[in-house]
Amino acid sequence: MTEKFLVTCALPYANGAMHIGHIRSTYLPGDIYARYLKMTGADVAFICATDEHGTPITVRADKEKTTPDKIAKRYHDLIKKDFDSLNIKFDVFSRTSNKTNIKNAQEFFTEANKNDYIYTKEVEQYYCNTCKRFLPDRYVEGTCPECGAEGARGDHCEQCGQALSELLKPYCLVCRSTPKKKTTNHWFFRLKSFKDFLEDYLEQTPLPNNVKNYAASWVGELKDWCITRDMSWGVPVPLKEAKDKVIYVWWDAPIGYISATEDWDKEKGLDYWKNGKIVHFIGKDIIYHHALFWPAMLKAHGKYKFPHTIQAGEYLSLEGRKMSTSRNWVVWVKDFVEKYPGDYMRYYLTINTPLNSDMDFVWKDFEARINNELSDVLGNFVHRVLTFVNKFFKGKVPKPGKYDKRDHDLLEKLEKAPGKIGKLVDEFNFIEALKGVMELAHAGNQYLNEKEPWKTKDPTAIYATANVVKTIAVLASPFIPGTAQAIWEQLAQKGQVETVKWSTAAKFLKPDTKIKVPKPLIQKVEIEEVIPEYTGKKVLVDPEIEKQIKSKDISIAIAEIKGIKVQRRAGELERLKKTALKDFDRKTVLKNVESYRYLLDKRDKGKEGLSSENIVKYVERAKMLPNINTVADIYNTVSFKTGMIMGAYDVRAIDGNLRLKVTDGTEKFVPIGSGRPAKIEKNEYVLADEDNSVITRWLTKEHEKVKIERDTQGCIVCVQGNKNIPQAEIDKTLKTVCDLIIKFCGGEYTILYPN
Repeated sequence: MTEKFLVTCALPYANGAMHIGHIRSTYLPGDIYARYLKMTGADVAFICATDEHGTPITVRADKEKTTPDKIAKRYHDLIKKDFDSLNIKFDVFSRTSNKTNIKNAQEFFTEANKNDYIYTKEVEQYYCNTCKRFLPDRYVEGTCPECGAEGARGDHCEQCGQALSELLKPYCLVCRSTPKKKTTNHWFFRLKSFKDFLEDYLEQTPLPNNVKNYAASWVGELKDWCITRDMSWGVPVPLKEAKDKVIYVWWDAPIGYISATEDWDKEKGLDYWKNGKIVHFIGKDIIYHHALFWPAMLKAHGKYKFPHTIQAGEYLSLEGRKMSTSRNWVVWVKDFVEKYPGDYMRYYLTINTPLNSDMDFVWKDFEARINNELSDVLGNFVHRVLTFVNKFFKGKVPKPGKYDKRDHDLLEKLEKAPGKIGKLVDEFNFIEALKGVMELAHAGNQYLNEKEPWKTKDPTAIYATANVVKTIAVLASPFIPGTAQAIWEQLAQKGQVETVKWSTAAKFLKPDTKIKVPKPLIQKVEIEEVIPEYTGKKVLVDPEIEKQIKSKDISIAIAEIKGIKVQRRAGELERLKKTALKDFDRKTVLKNVESYRYLLDKRDKGKEGLSSENIVKYVERAKMLPNINTVADIYNTVSFKTGMIMGAYDVRAIDGNLRLKVTDGTEKFVPIGSGRPAKIEKNEYVLADEDNSVITRWLTKEHEKVKIERDTQGCIVCVQGNKNIPQAEIDKTLKTVCDLIIKFCGGEYTILYPN
């Protein structure tokens, strides 16, 4: 009987596009495995969907003044397009907001409730009298009582990681009013009661060590789990007494695997959950949910099998740094496939590092592997062989003569390859499996170099290597399907190579098989060092600040610099810093520092103090100027010499145009170096972006997200003045800072304000 497999990938959340970290950890390995299983003749369902409930989507919908469903649909389509561009081929890509999943999530709740695994409990929850509703977690923010971070959510502080039930200075995210605690009923899942079952499950299930060890460390810490929320977007709780409550997103999301399978095949889909091997591919950040919550939910339901294994991909960094979507320090799938074939990403992410190890994506290494391996080894081998067939044998695979030892050695390697490589894929060792495919190309190239058929026109050598090409096309198909199909078509084979049985990969071609005229298979990659263009940002000035500038109570100058190379240190700059220490005119500098004081008290409520004064205090204490990087050191040095307030900000982290604005208290701000959100008061003067993030408080601190890093290629430079420092002096100082940055970091600049 054909073995059934149900292969799933973690459901991507429908509020953003895909980047290479998602692909590497989850979707590419799942696709490789499902493609391979299908080629072995297994009965396989490869399942995914977008996860579409929860507060992040409703918050975005509120912000964009649209509906959660429209947000979810937009990103469902965008994510599907990303998968298609990489040839990630699900049998179904469904949505958790559809009727099937609502039905199944309610059934899971009902069955668990019937089996006494759910109970109701009265809890205290924030209630907004203005909005007339209880506030879900992300709709209430405040100060964390554990670490003091501002901007903590109703149930969690991102700064210290602490789960919270109470906030200091809470406020409603919608109307900014102060909510009060009121009692309400919520429904809880008896997760603690599954402790013994989960211990047995983890012990008896063939899970990889990174999954088993992580999950086992949490079994003793299990707590009953609140599985209802007060909101309208979600799966309604199937109880009369639970009006206006929905089931928590992490309850209905994994049920989406089952619902997607049912969507795929209404009649037979659920049989995979009862009689198949269930294999989950996830990222390591959701091991807890898949190895503990999900098996407990399945146990409480009682009608489906537990996961046979859970493969969790480790993290991917970019050029040695943690990826960050807020700083755009990622490689988006859409951007990648505009420049390179999707197979290039599939190859590099698979051949580089085992799935259970962290990986660093390095562009120059990517270039080297594509050029030196995929092009020079595999692409070159295929093109050489097919060119010999076309040139010496009129495009027909020749009939072999008598085999010698070298022929036998090559063909024996070929015959063993499907079993050897297949075993590695069965073990989820994708890196070694792909290396096994590449080893066939290596062996073929070495064989050709020894046989020299371009001299001998030996039909046996050409026949043997033509069969290596055919075998590579079949065995490479799960890994680089587009490239494998291109080889298959150059061999003039019928249909899709992915439909060929894995076991027949080494089956020999018939002599006299007519091939197509060969074309180069892999185009080489050249990673060019691109100097960024100016971003085209404008400076938008609030009327109140414009009035202050016209009356000369304040002054400001802003420039954008492009094409810089930030360094840790520069010898000449160090000498300049030492000269600044010698020539320091303390009386003049402190006079300038003091001229800002009235603005600090009136308009900048930052507790850190004047930034130029802090530089002076630092130098007097440390007897040196700070050593951060060349850009930061330049503006710190000029600020120290003049007493003027200035800064430089990574242009990538600034959303839209720059805004000189008067705050309304809703702005987002994390002071540089602290990592903790800080409260912005009303009526401050700030430089912000169009995402309402404060780039810098007027006189004190900049935002953590815009700080200059070693990979920064462009920055905004800002110099601020007051009624005692005229605009002409501010303009001159801005030019000094920009000229120094270009001297030590390269690039060029343009003045944004005044213009």
